[in-house]
Amino acid sequence: MTEKSRFRTGKIIVDMFHSKTVEPRQHIVLLYGMLSNPPSADDGAVQTLIKHKFAVWCPHYEGTFASDGVCTFDNAVESVICAVKLMNGQSALELFREKTVTWNPLPVILAGSSFGASVALVAGAKIPEIKNIVALAGPSDFRKQTNIKRYYGPWKNGWKQTWRISAAAWSRVSRKSPNINPILYSKKLREKNILLIHAIDDPVVNIAQSQTLYDALREGTGDHKLIKLQGSVHLGIADIAHKKIIQEILAVGS
Repeated sequence: MTEKSRFRTGKIIVDMFHSKTVEPRQHIVLLYGMLSNPPSADDGAVQTLIKHKFAVWCPHYEGTFASDGVCTFDNAVESVICAVKLMNGQSALELFREKTVTWNPLPVILAGSSFGASVALVAGAKIPEIKNIVALAGPSDFRKQTNIKRYYGPWKNGWKQTWRISAAAWSRVSRKSPNINPILYSKKLREKNILLIHAIDDPVVNIAQSQTLYDALREGTGDHKLIKLQGSVHLGIADIAHKKIIQEILAVGS
């Protein structure tokens, strides 16, 4: 059975799922891609992680889904920082039960896919306590990501209510210059444990993005690994449920 909680911290909503019968021994934060949605309790990836004794945290980026505010893309990083503070002992209102809750600090992994992978890497670089980061098919440099404009049409036609994106943010991202480029944080990321996973023929984010970041991390003291998977898929959070990927995640930082 899964225990479901929902916290509010400022503008940010954070969902959390864990086993009702087994005490979690580690936190993991799941970060979703552009025009995707936060994972739910029934998702295969969430249930797989719970079976491995994780407490699974799913923040809603500012300006998306249940969180208040306007999404600027960049402020997704600040949303993650707010969520990590909860895991490190900051009290917050639990909305389902209407009571204030404080969690005991546990080791934390940040894990994201696509845009969420970039958010995980930048947030991890900015939070000293974060030592372990997993990035699935993430752009390391949006300035070299040529297909960002492809998201504007779908957003305008079906995602405007759940991704409340500012006009200025679309302008920045269309110029390929948002402030969420992990490659610019490579010096800090070198000291973290980084797992990069990417399909060789990814049709959305070229594997060269992960390769470039991996090459930039080599001089650091952290444990860095790039897993290249066969196929032409763009990995998402759901792929964490795959046996090979979950085994790699379990080994991060160990």
